[in-house]
Amino acid sequence: MNGIRFLFFLVLSSTLLWADLGQVFTSDKVNLEDLHKYKRALAVDFAKELSNPVFHQFVIENIQAKASCSLSELLETYLAKHRNEALSEWSGLVQKLDKGICETKGIADQVENLLEVRLAIPETVRSLNEGNLLVSYVPKGDEIEWTTIEAFDKTGQVHYLDAHKEPEVPVLVVGLDSKQDKQAGLALLNKELQKAGLQTTNTETRGLAVAKLNYIRLNDDKEPWLLGDAEIYMMVNGISPEASKANVISMDLPYLDKDKRDYHPNQVLIIWDNYRYHAANLNVFEHDDSTNYKEIAVLLIKGIGQVATEYQAIFDIASRIISLMPDGWFSNDDDYVDVFYTLEKGKTYTNYYGASKNAKITLVPHTINE
Repeated sequence: MNGIRFLFFLVLSSTLLWADLGQVFTSDKVNLEDLHKYKRALAVDFAKELSNPVFHQFVIENIQAKASCSLSELLETYLAKHRNEALSEWSGLVQKLDKGICETKGIADQVENLLEVRLAIPETVRSLNEGNLLVSYVPKGDEIEWTTIEAFDKTGQVHYLDAHKEPEVPVLVVGLDSKQDKQAGLALLNKELQKAGLQTTNTETRGLAVAKLNYIRLNDDKEPWLLGDAEIYMMVNGISPEASKANVISMDLPYLDKDKRDYHPNQVLIIWDNYRYHAANLNVFEHDDSTNYKEIAVLLIKGIGQVATEYQAIFDIASRIISLMPDGWFSNDDDYVDVFYTLEKGKTYTNYYGASKNAKITLVPHTINE
């Protein structure tokens, strides 16, 4: 009897281990808590498809030229040239999942698909044909605690890669297009903040006093090799000049994709007339896959809507933004990078560290004339 139970356990474990997309994505509604399961199933299925030499060569030719591409578009392009009923059915399921992810995140009107395949290739490998191509995915949990990463080959074998050391073989990573996801998400967040009266912007163009970001450097962008380039953004925040409310504006830093590197963006970061007392904070975050900006907007609107007009409240807003984030904020959701408290108009901040000493900036006064 014990032997039968053990055999049943082995069969069940094997089924769960190799669960494909059709087994884990069984509803029209996407649960972002299960995003890692969807991505794992996609990676398993995609690796199995690479056993088809025609599809394998097609993937190599497309991914090597672009470094990343939309999974849905890749499959559609292949199927337009090669008849394959099983792959066509799987492609339809991928598109359904893709659409569901965009709808759940509230960005379906801005983005058609987010699922992508990205190439991580070591410098020692000149061509994808030189190495064994593996397929991986971004797992759940805090990336700092990752030790090994699952990757699958075309025979179905599991390989365990070092989470913090770049692999010696090329790896295809199934995940979301973080750049599109972040840009659409920030646009949604700003829209919701505006509707709630928590984002006002100065429309005067003559003699506009601003703070310009001349330099920024991150010590740690929170990104292991599996996640690719960092996607950094800021929340500029303070007290609204018009009422006892917070004023929060999210701003993209699309150029800032690596840590331990100097950037000189010359970017207008703060418009001082947007904030009472001409003082503001900068919260720095790094975007990751499973963030739902609709939920973030609700949390911020509820948590920082009304504030006292005392000067101390400026500091409190930035701290409350951090504390209001979901529990997963410090795992593989949007990572807290640093925070700069109570920056003031007219001051120059040279090589100025944030509270966590993870980000360093140079912020200079500037006037924009019409």
